[in-house]
Amino acid sequence: MLSFKNKRGDIESIIYTIVILFIAGFILVFLSMFALDIYGRLGEGLDAAGYNNTEARDAIITVEGYENSIWDYVFLAIAISYTISLMILAYSTQTNPIYYVIYGLIASFGFIVAVVFANIWEKLAEAPQMVETIARFPITNLILDNYFPLFITVIILSVMVLLFGKYVGAGEGGLG
Repeated sequence: MLSFKNKRGDIESIIYTIVILFIAGFILVFLSMFALDIYGRLGEGLDAAGYNNTEARDAIITVEGYENSIWDYVFLAIAISYTISLMILAYSTQTNPIYYVIYGLIASFGFIVAVVFANIWEKLAEAPQMVETIARFPITNLILDNYFPLFITVIILSVMVLLFGKYVGAGEGGLG
């Protein structure tokens, strides 16, 4: 069970973010693929029944259009919200700057994980069954395929700056 107490932009949080972003993109693409299949079967059912109601077809097309675009923005919202939450948590924690180099070296493991997940996503996007579905997710594909290692590196560097770059003045609770 995950413990959310005392989470403050640490390495575990970055690895969780990498994994959750990849899984969220994967799930959203597969749900969209299944929804597209359902819309196609609904259209086939209307054709087979001889039901000639253009309002029903228009409703299916409208819902399909909204569904196609909204899930891509849902993924973008998930990615941005995880990034912002990591930055807020990193800023709100006092840490000794001595650990900056150690944090950077260990965080490079997150970069390696991001490269592996980007390669997995690229192979998934090249699969013939997924080409049409992935084409409807330009933002998700851009982040998880082309720029995932860069995106994670920006998150790591931002967290490092916010975690270790704060001025800690002499005063109550300060280190100086």
